[in-house]
Amino acid sequence: MFETIVLVVVAVVLAAVVVTPRYLRKRNLHIAIWTEYADFWAKVLTSVAIIAGGSWTLYLTGITSVFESNIELSITTEVLPYTDSLRLLVVHVRPKNVGKVTVEIGGRRAGKFRVSVKSLPENTVAGQWIAAESTPMLTEVDILRHHPDGYAIEPAGGYDEVEALPVRDGTYLVEARFETVSADYFNVYHVVRVTGPGAR
Repeated sequence: MFETIVLVVVAVVLAAVVVTPRYLRKRNLHIAIWTEYADFWAKVLTSVAIIAGGSWTLYLTGITSVFESNIELSITTEVLPYTDSLRLLVVHVRPKNVGKVTVEIGGRRAGKFRVSVKSLPENTVAGQWIAAESTPMLTEVDILRHHPDGYAIEPAGGYDEVEALPVRDGTYLVEARFETVSADYFNVYHVVRVTGPGAR
């Protein structure tokens, strides 16, 4: 819709630029009028260009959010046998760039990409909410340690980052957090129950 309006305005201005000289020539009007005509349309075209450029920028940033980072995170887990008393918790974190600009973090740039694991209490009374934010953290790992030169995700692109952690039987809360250079923050949670010898 916006593009159509801009095209119509430009077409009208161009038509006026073409038609007006013919009108003036037919009437043999003075050179001063030609000067005024040229000055007038120069101002009109400049104004149209400024308005169209500003409106287009506003349209891109305010409506389609072209310049905003947009990362979609997902987590899946596997539980594998490890030792007699431990299981191997394998965490897959998949960041996908669903925005329209490349997202770059790490290296010489700012930004964070971390995965944390909390062990949820086993003795909570039925019907009582578990305050996950106050549960002590079991461990946290920086995924960017695998990417010393930085991390870049193209639009529509994504990765599958894998981390493995030996744990005892229990219930765990896994969180992935992705923070861009501009401090845009994305996170996702996943609860997994670890019990028995695990399954391949």
